[in-house]
Amino acid sequence: MNGHFLAFARYLARSAQPAGRPAIWRKPDVDAALSAQPTSPQRLTRALALTPTGEPDALGLNGSISLIVQALGPGEQGRMHSHSFWHLYFVLKGRGASQLGGELITWAAGDSFYVPAWMDHDLQNLSNTEDAIVYSAQNLPEQAFTGSLMRKEPDGGYRHIVAQATDT
Repeated sequence: MNGHFLAFARYLARSAQPAGRPAIWRKPDVDAALSAQPTSPQRLTRALALTPTGEPDALGLNGSISLIVQALGPGEQGRMHSHSFWHLYFVLKGRGASQLGGELITWAAGDSFYVPAWMDHDLQNLSNTEDAIVYSAQNLPEQAFTGSLMRKEPDGGYRHIVAQATDT
């Protein structure tokens, strides 16, 4: 429970992080990975986080932003939800609709839309024949690293998403 001290010079040295590395995700590889991905119970869609490395603890592109790709099958609708991080969606394929804070918007390939933190939202595929594919940039890693990641639960309560700390 007691706090610790760290010399400022050592603190600065420890704050240096490895340089970021570029990455590319080829469409055929993304398509294959999404096809093999089961439906997420949280989102009711197939979703993957894209990371620049294969390291098991990689959470995003850097310490603050992650990139998610989601596929909605024909007629599929994701779960309405809200959380402490924002999304910036880019529609790559298909057409659909989303409830954003009670307002219905429609979207199609080439469109982009922004969902602020804590806004109720969902994704709906309006096609009965083809998948809808959306990418979203989001600040979930930043929220996780600062200990402020939260979700609104279906019963209206809120859940603080943190790993249980171990006292060493």
